Amino acid sequence: MVLVDFIAIGLVIIVGFAGAIAGFGRTLKAVTDGFFGVIISVVITYFLLGLVLKLSFVQNLVEKLVLALKGSSAPICSILLTIRIDVIVVAVALFVIVQLLRKLVVLLLKKVFEAKNPVSSAVNKIFGILLAEVVMFIILLVAFQIVFWITKEGAFYNFIKGSFFGLDKLYINNPIASFIAKLSL
Repeated sequence: MVLVDFIAIGLVIIVGFAGAIAGFGRTLKAVTDGFFGVIISVVITYFLLGLVLKLSFVQNLVEKLVLALKGSSAPICSILLTIRIDVIVVAVALFVIVQLLRKLVVLLLKKVFEAKNPVSSAVNKIFGILLAEVVMFIILLVAFQIVFWITKEGAFYNFIKGSFFGLDKLYINNPIASFIAKLSL
């Protein structure tokens, strides 16, 4: 075992303890609030936008907007059509809906998992630990990918090489890299 393995063990213990103390509801709320919540909503909006644009009532509304803009003689309307304001309007509306639904789901889950009974309390702590560890793992993957873009197999790779937990293999074969490669095609 190398130094990074002991650091990893310490982080897993600390993050797991914090997840147990906070519980699932508060951990979920902390993870999905603020910047991370917006990122989650943007990703969900991105994946849903193609489906929503294919809905017939959305297509009808978009066609009405485009026809109204084409019928106007104002120069701004041609600019709006050029930047595809119709898709932008649908994306913004979908983003707002996703944000509201995300907040509602998080609030409901928080209330369910923070009920005041022993079974719910135990489940809340267990799921709190699991969620905290998953979030830590995702942050680790993102950090590894950023460091890999900067240093490739340089000093950081040499620091984690020979890891008992395979952190060096995870660093080289990061699943985020393949996801980003698929997106860039």
